[in-house]
Amino acid sequence: METESKSKSYWAVVAICILWGTTWLPSKIGVRYIPPLQLSGIRQLIAGSVFLTYFLFKGHRIPGRKELFRLLIQGFFFLAISNGLTTWAMKYISSGVGAIMGSIVPLCIALLGIFFKGTGKLTSLTKLGLILGFAGIILVFFPDISLLFDENNIDQSFGKGLLLSLIAAFGWSFGTLINANDNSKLDPFYALGWQMFLAGIIILLTSYSFEQTVPLNEINHVVWLILAYQVVFGSVLAFLAYIYALKRLPAAQVSIYAYINPIIAVLLGWVLVNEPVNIYLAIGGVITLVGVYMVNRGFRK
Repeated sequence: METESKSKSYWAVVAICILWGTTWLPSKIGVRYIPPLQLSGIRQLIAGSVFLTYFLFKGHRIPGRKELFRLLIQGFFFLAISNGLTTWAMKYISSGVGAIMGSIVPLCIALLGIFFKGTGKLTSLTKLGLILGFAGIILVFFPDISLLFDENNIDQSFGKGLLLSLIAAFGWSFGTLINANDNSKLDPFYALGWQMFLAGIIILLTSYSFEQTVPLNEINHVVWLILAYQVVFGSVLAFLAYIYALKRLPAAQVSIYAYINPIIAVLLGWVLVNEPVNIYLAIGGVITLVGVYMVNRGFRK
């Protein structure tokens, strides 16, 4: 039975790698049809509603005012900032590059730990990992870096995509630290449902305030298919597999998804929509993932 349980856990990790690795390209396609924040907000609102409907039907109580405020803060950083800005960044960078940027979360957590938690001493392995990780990101964007200083380049799409992705990574990282220090007795899936639901409201309010949104009855059927995939596979099933695996395997084994997701996203974008893959992206991506691995290993030590 124990062998069977471990086998299921490993399959759960495989599912996480595939499911989260394949959500980047749909976001890239979706923002061609509707504004990015509208796309992200609808996804989070529907996914959160799925979780909440299940748990409320099972008789779980509605959290109190203080709990809801805490869940709002968690959802704001963990999902509204991270997923909202990540989806927005898809207007300016490829899905593969976005996935590589998303993989730097451990590097951001390390930096946040230094500045906000007083973790002044890092292992040599962690320091080297930080240097390699961010050096890899610079190499990924190296062909476009000159555009940042080009006065004739009015669009500056590269800079926008880079900035949005960085803020999104730090948002997810800060949300992760908040969640890690949460002593709430709420079921983690129920809490996640509230975070998604509240994040969806925040993103949609922002979208309808600042974007030229598309009326729901005019949204292209392609977008609804994308949302269906992202909600069912990217949000509900992926998080179910993630929590299932974390309860049964060491976090180090589960974290392998962070190294595989970008590879899947880059290959998918290249094969299906001809997103460019050059030597800078390939080598820089590998260096970034090696840096992420070293930071994770340094933390475990």
